[in-house]
Amino acid sequence: MTQIQPVGTLWLTIDDQGPQGRSRAVEQFHQGALRIIRPHYLDDSGQVSYTIIAIGGGYLGGDVYDQRFIIKDNAQALITTQSATKIYRTPQGPAKQYTDIEVGENAVLEYLTDQTIAYRESTYHQFTKVALHPTSTFILSEQITPGWHPEGKHFAYDELRLHTEITDATTGRLFLLDNLLLRPDTREGGFGWTEQYTHTGQMIVMGQGVDKQLVAELNELLANNPAVYGAVNLVDAPGTELRGFIARTLSNRTEDLVNLHEHIASLLRGRWRGQEPVNLRKY
Repeated sequence: MTQIQPVGTLWLTIDDQGPQGRSRAVEQFHQGALRIIRPHYLDDSGQVSYTIIAIGGGYLGGDVYDQRFIIKDNAQALITTQSATKIYRTPQGPAKQYTDIEVGENAVLEYLTDQTIAYRESTYHQFTKVALHPTSTFILSEQITPGWHPEGKHFAYDELRLHTEITDATTGRLFLLDNLLLRPDTREGGFGWTEQYTHTGQMIVMGQGVDKQLVAELNELLANNPAVYGAVNLVDAPGTELRGFIARTLSNRTEDLVNLHEHIASLLRGRWRGQEPVNLRKY
């Protein structure tokens, strides 16, 4: 959590104590430019769904946002955003977002955000720290889109950094440290940058059902998708029972990345929990 006074703060704790086996919020706090709308239950699984609203319209230079999500043992939650996160010019310094997440024993969190749109001369730093019980399920989906530019340039933003740390909550052992840094400079369209693609996506999935066979299946799915280029890599480490994968994806349309990520999330929720496909009902 940041020590700077945030522009927006949102804290949410979900427990499995609701009526009819439904998960529900037992602690909820918001202040400033972050809000959440009333919960929804998108199917009969008992999983609660919350939508985050950033009422400021966009992130500006020097803005700091602070989020904290705690999913207690056996609870199930899906957290999404109402619309894209827009990063405007940041001459006063980078816009920052800090997110702390805890997912308990046999708990589920699907954190499926809308795209982040980075406009020209913007810098955005995102720090996500996740503590997971080895029996939990965690899915993080993100897409990065270059914002509109009067001259039609696709990579006019200055820098995007998505820093993610995942630890084993039972041992405190660091499992994954991922630092996605996009700094276009003069490399637009160059080899080793994004080739001919304009949109970037990443999906981090943690769960006991992740294995080499699943990763091979998802890589075959990607190979047969002409709209998306990418790869899925298995992640494991000695000294912890956590296991997961990271999917890196490139495309020329946000919709292609979103559709792929939601398809993967739907496949896993059906296979692991017998749950209906993702249906966020936002549009």
